[in-house]
Amino acid sequence: MQQSATILITTTGALNIIVQPQKTKWYLSETVRVNIAWTPISGSSCVLTINWGDGTVETKTVQYPADHTHVYTVSGNYTINVTVKDNGTLAEGSGSTAIQVVGTLAITFTSDKTSGNIPLAVTFSCHAWAGFPNYSWTLDPGDGSTPYSGSNWNGATFTQAHTYNKVGSFTARLTVTDTLGGTMVSRLVTLIINPIETIKTWLGSLTTPQKALVAVATISTVATAIFLFKKR
Repeated sequence: MQQSATILITTTGALNIIVQPQKTKWYLSETVRVNIAWTPISGSSCVLTINWGDGTVETKTVQYPADHTHVYTVSGNYTINVTVKDNGTLAEGSGSTAIQVVGTLAITFTSDKTSGNIPLAVTFSCHAWAGFPNYSWTLDPGDGSTPYSGSNWNGATFTQAHTYNKVGSFTARLTVTDTLGGTMVSRLVTLIINPIETIKTWLGSLTTPQKALVAVATISTVATAIFLFKKR
């Protein structure tokens, strides 16, 4: 007597999965985009599962190739894990990629005073955080003088002194750029006013003989102006 039994053996191939992010560094305000490709390609639909690394897992049926997007709500370093199973050949495979997500660049810009008499010495305080340090920066006092600048700044607060020697209203501007190209601009209005008070302060610092010379010069100037006016 002879008996026989059979066992069905099914073999499947392996898919080579390529997970390619559009870039590896992102801001929280951006939508992360990842391209997922695989070989060999059978032409059949595939079941794709993406674990974005922040607790979000998506499973969907797709055709080759597949672009997928995700928005992160917390800064961090994330590993994106992907598995693909071909519905036609039953072949499957997995792949991964790593990205970094941070908050957008932010800055604060303040000064120890915003008005006064010339010469007015002002100390600006500058601070930056988030984005991708190190940063480069430019501080324009707004009075026509050469802007201050620097690079390789890690964002810790630093101060920059400047003296205004003109009467008027000036807008100081701090511009900071991170290594990814994100830029933040902050403006601070510094009012340089009271020219009459400036003159009074200057007169108050003079000695009596110096004040007498100023009075004589003033009278002489006024007399000359009257003479020229009448002559016309």
